[in-house]
Parts: sequence; C-alpha cells; structure tokens
Amino acid sequence: LTALGNDSLALQGRYDAPRAQGSAYQEGWFEHMKRVLDMALDAPGHSDYRALKCAGTGVAEDCRKAVLTAFSEVESALEGTGRLAEQEAAAVRQRAAAASALDHARKRYQAGYVAYLEELDAQRGLLATDLALSQVREARLQNAVALYQALGGGWTEMGR
Repeated sequence: LTALGNDSLALQGRYDAPRAQGSAYQEGWFEHMKRVLDMALDAPGHSDYRALKCAGTGVAEDCRKAVLTAFSEVESALEGTGRLAEQEAAAVRQRAAAASALDHARKRYQAGYVAYLEELDAQRGLLATDLALSQVREARLQNAVALYQALGGGWTEMGR
C-alpha cells in the first residue's frame, strides 16, 4: 500500500508469489482485493466490475471514508505497538534502577550509615516505578485490543 498524498492510496503488488490457478478470481486474492480497494478509493484507472456495497450503503464516498478510516486505525495501532514497547523497556530499566537503589538504601540503613527515612524514600520510588510499569503494560494490552479490532476482529459479551 503506497500513499500518494491528499488521502489518495494506490495498491502495488509487492509479492511475486505464484498466482492461484483456477481460482474464483483469476488473478488471485491480492488482485481481487486490489480491484475492490481501487474502486472504493476511486483510484485512477479503476474499473467498476461489480456494485460496491460498503459501509452499509452503495455510495462510493461512504465506502472510501470507511476504507480510509480502517487504514488509519490500523496504522495508529501499529505505531502505538512500537512506541509502547520502547516505553515498557524504559520502564523495566527504571524499575531495575529503583530496586537497586532500595537494596543499597537498605544495606546502608542496616549498617547504621543513614536514617530509616532513606530506605522509605527508596521504597516509595520503587512503588512509583512499579505503578508506571503496570500502566505502560496496561496501555500495551489496550493497544493490542485496538489493533485486533482495527484488523476486523471482534467479540461478543457473554450474558451475566
């Protein structure tokens, strides 16, 4: 999928896999999807080979908006996946540093070099990094759900 600017998209085949012989779509699945998306996105040179039913209507503009929205949602979720993975790695490093600081503070207190307040401050710092790490992990899980939904996945709620 290649962006052409001004909300225009064009599909280009990047896979030279052998095409299915005798399939319902003579050129294979990718070519079928390319024709449907070209028609939905009103790409130059497309041909209307069948009526397009998308976004609950037969209106091409509604379909184009639905396809562009779907692409945008998938793109946002994929970008979030990488960004949140980096944030989680940083939070894990911060937690390790806070745990090390607590260990040092505890040893210094036990040796009698500092007051217990320093150990309590180190514990507070560790708890704060634990909270931040759990929040980043929650965001990663929520992003995974958003990606799953954007790719067409779904679920039904069980009755209670």
